[in-house]
Amino acid sequence: MNPVLTPQMEITLFFILAIGLFACAVIDTRHHRIPNAITLTMICLAIAFYSAAAGWEGFFFSLKGCGLGFALFLIPYLLGGMGAGDVKLMIAVGAVIGINGILQAVLYIAVSGGVFALLTIIRRQSLKSFILRHLQSFRDFLATGYYASNTDMTIANKGARFGYGLPIAFGTCLYLSQSLYGTYFP
Repeated sequence: MNPVLTPQMEITLFFILAIGLFACAVIDTRHHRIPNAITLTMICLAIAFYSAAAGWEGFFFSLKGCGLGFALFLIPYLLGGMGAGDVKLMIAVGAVIGINGILQAVLYIAVSGGVFALLTIIRRQSLKSFILRHLQSFRDFLATGYYASNTDMTIANKGARFGYGLPIAFGTCLYLSQSLYGTYFP
């Protein structure tokens, strides 16, 4: 997967990442926050691990992954779609799997996020109202050519929010499983 680690070192680092992802997913699901202590520890461990294994090449491999993880989730954060902890978790994921890995993992994470969002809406029994609100908004847009933010819609959507730590963990683990074993379930 990356040019700087042996397969045994890679599996060790991925195992550490999976433990951190699991902890973040559980905490985010229960408390709607991702602790800095976990994400920053994962980032520092990954950078140190790669630096020790491959010197400057490993350091920059991990650092570039951090940068791309930050860049990919910065806009959703700025638009209010996710929290800063989610961005820091993606930085940690990027530190471990690098640029190529994170580009692939983001696809799994996006699909996981969509599935979890749909399940959250269904579980809260608001699928019908969700669809009706968005159809009304789309109809208004077609009629006027202007999208107006409906405060009732904004308030209603806040109830359907969920922590993105779980989709990040699930999508990343799917990617790790696929990249290590060639399948989604080892």
